Amino acid sequence: EYPVDRKVDVLEAISMASGFTKLANKGKIEVRRGNETFKFTEKQLKESNDPSKKFFVLPNDKVIVDERVF
Repeated sequence: EYPVDRKVDVLEAISMASGFTKLANKGKIEVRRGNETFKFTEKQLKESNDPSKKFFVLPNDKVIVDERVF
């Protein structure tokens, strides 16, 4: 849990939590919001430079980054 006083997008939230690990699968990022699950890749999130198209994290959202399998 990271308290913030401004809008935070998914990549910012991941950065606040120490960023991607070595095993992170940057192609499988999920945001769970209540009963909904939103799926992204890092590439999709980086392409969203337009603030109106960014996906912002809300209170109680869970950001999950899957692990790669070798």
